Amino acid sequence: MRLVKADLHELNAPAMVARGEFIVSKMTGNASFPTPSPALATVTTAIDELGILISKAVGGVHEDINARDLAMVDVRNMLTALCNYVNYTSGTDLGMAITSGFEPVREPA
Repeated sequence: MRLVKADLHELNAPAMVARGEFIVSKMTGNASFPTPSPALATVTTAIDELGILISKAVGGVHEDINARDLAMVDVRNMLTALCNYVNYTSGTDLGMAITSGFEPVREPA
């Protein structure tokens, strides 16, 4: 059962960094999620790299823009995998799942 969603596809690169940092901060030390997959250190490294590449891409060099876009895909994939881990680990406990920083899935009307 999916309790939370990553909801990342509409985010631009700076918003992806902000969302990723928020989720990592909520999951760091969270006893409900003792062994996140991927590891939070790996996710943090990817987010930091994306932040650096965002700054480089401002110059408009195509290689820098492409590197930023590829890094954004990597961060999106990692955060999606982390969301899947949260859903699996939480079972049916929505209260537990939302402590991860991910948004709850909307119930159908």
